[in-house]
Amino acid sequence: MLYLSDAIRGELQTDKFNVIKAPCGSGKSYYAVNVLPSKVLGENPPLHKVLYLIDTINGRDGIIQSYPDKARGYDEMIDKNQNFAFVDCEKNKVVVITYAKFGSLIKRNVDFAKNFRLIIADEFHNIYWPIPADRQQLWNAYPLFSSKSIEIMLEENSLNLAAMKALLCAARNKDIMTVGISATPEDAPDWREWADMPFNDICVAENVRHYIEHRTVHYGNVDAVIRSLTKGEKTLFYATHIRDIKRFMTACE
Repeated sequence: MLYLSDAIRGELQTDKFNVIKAPCGSGKSYYAVNVLPSKVLGENPPLHKVLYLIDTINGRDGIIQSYPDKARGYDEMIDKNQNFAFVDCEKNKVVVITYAKFGSLIKRNVDFAKNFRLIIADEFHNIYWPIPADRQQLWNAYPLFSSKSIEIMLEENSLNLAAMKALLCAARNKDIMTVGISATPEDAPDWREWADMPFNDICVAENVRHYIEHRTVHYGNVDAVIRSLTKGEKTLFYATHIRDIKRFMTACE
């Protein structure tokens, strides 16, 4: 079995959105923080030129806590006037923010992404799902508006849409390497917001180390599954919402 860094079989391209599809538990975040910057930017890379995007605040905090010597949050990279600055770049750490934060920063400064030479989009399949929800909220609030008006308002209000468009621009910029990492990237080519995205699919060897399912339990009520667990048994829960994760944690205590 190969580690992810040894299992990748393709070449990254600066004028494409490079997609690395790797299974759960294969070490995607470790590869992104510890291997990819050197691969793209050379030995002793300027880590403050690396932007790491992720879908949730918990995910952001998890990356920073897991790699405190190499990663930090955006708030540590701003000056007293709330402007992005490299005054503290001697710390030389990857900047980690959520997609929503990225979208808000792009709205303030359309050239924000140009501060970086490598942009890593972790779990990038999750960048899309808030956009239809944002669109539906606008329809619910303004049912008499035309589709064109709704789309204009969506452009003005959806942070994830702003983040998606900024990633599209970054992928076309030959001075920025953009790399998306996901276990399930299949839907991305069908997103209309990325209709013109130049994709570069990176092959990964099948014998990469990852989590393996030994048993699948079909359930209607997850609480019943939790009650059936043996004390001390290691269990991995995956959920799309933070509130569900917190509920699982409470139930398992």
